[in-house]
Amino acid sequence: MLKVMRIVSGIIVFALGIYGLTTDNNAILPFMMFFLGIMSLVMGISELYKKRKSIGFVSIIAAAFVFLVLIRDLLR
Repeated sequence: MLKVMRIVSGIIVFALGIYGLTTDNNAILPFMMFFLGIMSLVMGISELYKKRKSIGFVSIIAAAFVFLVLIRDLLR
């Protein structure tokens, strides 16, 4: 389940990135940041399940940072 979520969110981030680059549309960036945060969070949880705690915690902290930046940008 986690692997499927990671792959799906990665594809969504990739597709949104390609769309944003080709159309020069910056309104899509919050959605891309949201799915990037989801992907990092899922990767962190899956690493914790594999008993790789240091990599898992770093991924979860990176996801938290992405969500904080997303919230800050949405409140602007």
